[in-house]
Amino acid sequence: MKNNYLIGIVYICFTTTVFSQISALSDVFNDSILDESWNLFQTQYYQTPVPMNNGFMEMNLDDVECNRTCVWWVDMNAGLIYKEITGDFNVVIAVYTKQKNNPTQDIDGWTQLAGLMARDPASTTSGNENYVFNVAGMRFDNPSIELKSTTNNLSSIRAFTDNMSGTAAELRMVREGTFFSLYSRQIGSSTWIFRDAFNRPDLPATLQVGLIAYVFEAYPGNLLAQFDYIRFSEVDAPLSNDEVVHSNHHLNMYPNPVKDELNIELKAKTNNTITVEFYNVLGEKIFERPLNRLNDSTTKTKIDVSTLNMVSGIYFVKLKSNDINTGVYKFVKN
Repeated sequence: MKNNYLIGIVYICFTTTVFSQISALSDVFNDSILDESWNLFQTQYYQTPVPMNNGFMEMNLDDVECNRTCVWWVDMNAGLIYKEITGDFNVVIAVYTKQKNNPTQDIDGWTQLAGLMARDPASTTSGNENYVFNVAGMRFDNPSIELKSTTNNLSSIRAFTDNMSGTAAELRMVREGTFFSLYSRQIGSSTWIFRDAFNRPDLPATLQVGLIAYVFEAYPGNLLAQFDYIRFSEVDAPLSNDEVVHSNHHLNMYPNPVKDELNIELKAKTNNTITVEFYNVLGEKIFERPLNRLNDSTTKTKIDVSTLNMVSGIYFVKLKSNDINTGVYKFVKN
């Protein structure tokens, strides 16, 4: 535990230094050429030089190379335009998925999506893909958000069709320690919808973070991905803030910071057992127990953190059941 504590302090101090410069990595794509600070991976899948068109960066997929191969799946990869980011980050993009042969119209068929990825640079040499992504577009002929967490070529996928007025979206990814929390919202909305969170302690401190576009069994591909901006910022608050909506529950956790008793109250209708889990900054689960239900819509508990083997520092809380995904919440143990 002592070693974990020291690693946590080093991690927090290092990321604080990095954060002071992270916003400078943002790009609004207003130049005539793509800024040279971007790195290009698997350029055979999309047009180069990368087109810059009226304030958009475009990934224009190649019809021949993307004949059922232009996909991020198992050990396959479909191209990436990225910057290397070390430590925690908050990144937001706006993406429009259009028809290449009719750019004024949304993509209208098959599975063709574009969005945001955080990827282990070692995937390129190891032959095993490791990444997390958050994309929007058309999925099996439905406007959708698709999330994917891939570990050594094995993928966990989540897909959502709610709150999609078309195939465009703002997408958000927040890395806090080993957790990656993913959000989406309609273009112009002020409220983020939490979609899911993945715990990835295997991913290194430095990742390739950037933009992807891919098609699945859609030949000839017709996807033109237009990116309006990418904005990097610090992670300066718990994820349970006012701009985030969790559609089927409300969670209140206090006090924060906490010295002795941590109160957790979840208001959600469920008939399933709800379990609370604590993780340290290394992504290791250090505590787990089921919660007591007060009635059919409220679950409340007190956990005496002073009796647990926890040093002072940052910890993460995750509540789970079969029908509720609360996301990841952060607290500080004094």
